[in-house]
Amino acid sequence: MLHQGEHTAGTLLDQGERTAGTLLDQGQRTAGTLLDQGQRAAGTLLDQSERTGGTLLDQGRQATGSLLGQGKRTAGTRPGRKNDVRNKVSAQVNKRRAKGEIALSAALRQLGVSYSWGGGSAQGPTLGIGRGASTRGFDCSGLALYAWSKAGVKLAHYTGTQFRQGRKIPLSARRPGDLLFFGGGTGDPTHVGLFLRGNLMIHAPKTGDVVRTTDFLNSSYYRKIFRGVVRPG
Repeated sequence: MLHQGEHTAGTLLDQGERTAGTLLDQGQRTAGTLLDQGQRAAGTLLDQSERTGGTLLDQGRQATGSLLGQGKRTAGTRPGRKNDVRNKVSAQVNKRRAKGEIALSAALRQLGVSYSWGGGSAQGPTLGIGRGASTRGFDCSGLALYAWSKAGVKLAHYTGTQFRQGRKIPLSARRPGDLLFFGGGTGDPTHVGLFLRGNLMIHAPKTGDVVRTTDFLNSSYYRKIFRGVVRPG
């Protein structure tokens, strides 16, 4: 009986060891499988994260580059536009200054020509009317008309109309060729000359006189009846 019991106990022990070994093998394989799956899943998530992060980084860089490029283009455009505006304004100022100098030059070429009431045209001195009918020359508005016609600006042959045919300019801002008006009280001016430089103007003063220059600012007579400055064109 003792021998059978030992045999039975040995058999059960062997079976228990084999069962335990089998379970241990299964547990190790299962654990290995789970570990492999976990590692693969972790690797997949890491790859996805890296790809997503790289994509977002690329997108961020592209957006930053685009904004930077727009900023540079905008910054580069604004000064250009300002320069264009300044150039246009400068060109207009130079053009008007050139017209005034052309008109003044034309008037200076008539120095010494006789005064003739109603005389003068865009072509030059003419016989006047009334007391100027027998004299070839210019009256004050005829000289202004002639001079500015050489600069391409058409003026009427009357001081009152000429006074309204241009832009009013402060005396302190006068430039060569600007028209200086005098007389007439509160009505239309009765006399006009062209500004020369400093205190001087060139004009056709009166019957019996000639086209000449006058210091109008130091003349009490002309200072008293001064009406204003007009820039034609």
